[in-house]
Amino acid sequence: MHKRNRVIIERCFGQVKKRFPILMNDIRVRLSRIPKLIVSCFVLHNVSKFVNDVNDFPDISLEEDDEIVEHENHNPIQGIQRRNELAQILYAQR
Repeated sequence: MHKRNRVIIERCFGQVKKRFPILMNDIRVRLSRIPKLIVSCFVLHNVSKFVNDVNDFPDISLEEDDEIVEHENHNPIQGIQRRNELAQILYAQR
């Protein structure tokens, strides 16, 4: 029973880490802010799942010197557009 639930939890962690790459590496904020950052990522992930938002952002990889390398088809505006769409959905449900 624990083994089956562990697989589900690990899959959820993987989804959240893919959606929020900041969780995959060193979190460079003050130590006191890290818990709120992590909780915020999970809350936003749950909201995204609730409104059936797909996570189709390209994977982000890191070079040896920890600089983010973006894939060829990455559009930096895409994240802002997705955020605005989710905000409209949430405000409409009030």
